Amino acid sequence: MLLRQLIFRRIRFKNFNDLQYVAPGLSLTSGYTGGLLNPSIRGQYQSTNAAGTQPGVSTYFAEIYAPTQPAQLYDLADVEVLKGPQGTLFGRNSTGGAVLIGPERPSTESINGYVKQEFGNLRYFDTEGAINIPVISGKLAIRVAADKESRDGYTDNFYNGTTLDGNNFAGRESPFYSLQRTR
Repeated sequence: MLLRQLIFRRIRFKNFNDLQYVAPGLSLTSGYTGGLLNPSIRGQYQSTNAAGTQPGVSTYFAEIYAPTQPAQLYDLADVEVLKGPQGTLFGRNSTGGAVLIGPERPSTESINGYVKQEFGNLRYFDTEGAINIPVISGKLAIRVAADKESRDGYTDNFYNGTTLDGNNFAGRESPFYSLQRTR
């Protein structure tokens, strides 16, 4: 288990598109879904999002069905790509498989956190961090994580003079309740 966590920490996922480079059989294509990526596992996918259709590959974030993919991936505990039909396990008809993204869970043991920073060209600056705070020892904790990525845009919009491909920000908080039986 420890080896698996060390390997996962070395692989850096910045967005949903990065998953296809480390998960065999998973490919992502942009389609007619407003810029969203259509995940495909072993060629199984749904090319339309018309009313009443089910996606070929379902995406779940923190065990909840996510009809759209998260824009940024950060502070993750694990990512699983399940191949084959998953309808009976998750209650949705996903004939190709499922992508399960699990954020890091809060710990009720101690206060901890981290901050990571990256720099690059075009004034690229990325700061990712999280803090874990136990509220009631052994029973209640909260974890707050955020990722701020900024870069000077490199695509010029000649129509209105703006520059595209600039800034991204994402943040989330995760409360955790541990119910324990008392004797």
